[in-house]
Amino acid sequence: MQTGEDSVTKTITGQPGGDQTFRAVVSGDTSQGVRGTTSSEQTQWIAGGSTPTNPPTTPPAGTPGIGSVQFTKIQYDAPGTDSGSNGSLNTEWAKLTNTTKSTINIKGWTVRDQQKIIYTFGSYNLGAGASLFIRSGKGVNSGNQLYWGRAGQVGYVWNNTGETAYLKNPAGTNIDTCKWTTVSPGYTNC
Repeated sequence: MQTGEDSVTKTITGQPGGDQTFRAVVSGDTSQGVRGTTSSEQTQWIAGGSTPTNPPTTPPAGTPGIGSVQFTKIQYDAPGTDSGSNGSLNTEWAKLTNTTKSTINIKGWTVRDQQKIIYTFGSYNLGAGASLFIRSGKGVNSGNQLYWGRAGQVGYVWNNTGETAYLKNPAGTNIDTCKWTTVSPGYTNC
């Protein structure tokens, strides 16, 4: 569940290995004006587990591994003055590249910074060798241009003086990271 910049994380233990389907349920509180809701189903592949009958030893065939999709460049300092305008926000971006020879559906994968500002991918097929851009501001997702949907001065995602970007699959496995420790030149090749 995610609301704006707030999110709730819950660790579930004791699940058997293999594909597991989950749904989040949020209870309402009418006295506080909070409506209850239930999320759509999400299926996760769980490695191992505490007491599976036949625990899988490797992910299912076709499961993308570490490094299958990588940060290739991050423009962490929007060129010019950080005005908080949508145009300025959209000149701050992260570029991801599929390093494999197969298309990878990255639905449910996340890009996040150290402060846990999180972008979650909807269904998106990233072609073999193809790249996509995640821009910090608002816009209409089209082709390889995706938009985080953030706004104003607090909309910038990446810290200009140093940061680590994380790419995680739906199981929470780190697929790639990109780190920088300097302001100049405003971007890093990962």
